[in-house]
Amino acid sequence: MRAEELRIGNWVTEKFVGKADKDIQILEKEMHDLIYGASEFWHPIPLTEEWLKRFGFKVINALHDGTSVFQRADSKTLYLHNSGCWISGASHVSCKYVHQLQNLYFALTGEEL
Repeated sequence: MRAEELRIGNWVTEKFVGKADKDIQILEKEMHDLIYGASEFWHPIPLTEEWLKRFGFKVINALHDGTSVFQRADSKTLYLHNSGCWISGASHVSCKYVHQLQNLYFALTGEEL
C-alpha cells in the first residue's frame, strides 16, 4: 500500500511483529508517519459485508451473478462483486479494500463515509 493512496480518515490495519493486528483510522500523526517511513506497518483492510454495515449500508438484494446490493439511509446504493464495486450512477471500479471504498465514495459524493 502506498501512502499516496490514503487520506486522513481512512481505515487501515496496523501490524507489528509480536503484537495483535489492530484496525486504526488515520489521523494527522499517522499520515505524517506514513509519509516519513512507517508505512510498512500499515496494510489495507479487505472490504467485507461487516465493514459496509459499519458504514451504514444494509443488504437489500443478492443478484444471481454474485453481486450484493447495499443501500444507505441517504439512498446511496452500492454494488459489491468479487471483481470490484460501484456506486449507483458510477462506472465499475476495482475496489477491494476499505480505504479504496472510502476514497471512491468521497470522490463521487463529496461526503465522508
